[in-house]
Amino acid sequence: MTHPAIGVLVTRAAQQAPPLASALKACGASVFLLPAIEPVGYELEATHPALAPSNHFASIIFVSVNAVRFGAHLCDGQQSARVISMGPATSAALKQAGIPNTVLANPGSDSEALLQSPDLSHVDGARILIVKGMGGRALLGDRLRERGATVIYADVYERQRANPSPHTIATIEDHWRQGNISVVTATSGDVLRRLNEILSPTGRQYLSHTALLVSSARVGALARDQGLLGPLIIASQPDDAGLVAAFKRWQIQSAC
Repeated sequence: MTHPAIGVLVTRAAQQAPPLASALKACGASVFLLPAIEPVGYELEATHPALAPSNHFASIIFVSVNAVRFGAHLCDGQQSARVISMGPATSAALKQAGIPNTVLANPGSDSEALLQSPDLSHVDGARILIVKGMGGRALLGDRLRERGATVIYADVYERQRANPSPHTIATIEDHWRQGNISVVTATSGDVLRRLNEILSPTGRQYLSHTALLVSSARVGALARDQGLLGPLIIASQPDDAGLVAAFKRWQIQSAC
């Protein structure tokens, strides 16, 4: 017996959405796209420590694909630095940019997983550059400083609210009204906040009771803080593979 496809609204930035959308489609999902955020490059000031030719780092950590997209040039002149990626997607982006990087053995794609890596366990006296977007969590840098490292941040992009056309929003909300969307992806609290800003009051009502496919329990808690009441589908890992695995489990349970 075949079951109707489960409709999933993917809210990733437009450039990052296709791999997740394709993986969900391969699971039999019906995928709708509505980017909630868009990354915009941010140019560092000429006096920023990351740009000083004489400033050498023991490690350079890229926390996301967008960090690589807008900050790969920060590896120039840093041949002796160990380049570290947070998660397989970031690792792939580094390879595509022609930058050799250390692939960490620890599972997961978040700060907690990265901090378990042997590469970052003994960093007393080391200078470490973290390439990231503006804002975000301070956990990684704080813990590395506690271990004795000198940490410098390079905020190379900012996350802005996406601006889909009124027609696009109306079309998505019409699918929602017809029952075609049962799950919404959420990889950060910022995505949910921006999505709320984009939707109409009716769309926000739909969102408040729709199941959320979240990248971690922390994002699930942020969803609750924002008043969203739908079921939480929590990934064990915050990358695409983790999200898809969580969706598959929920898909099977929903079919029973």
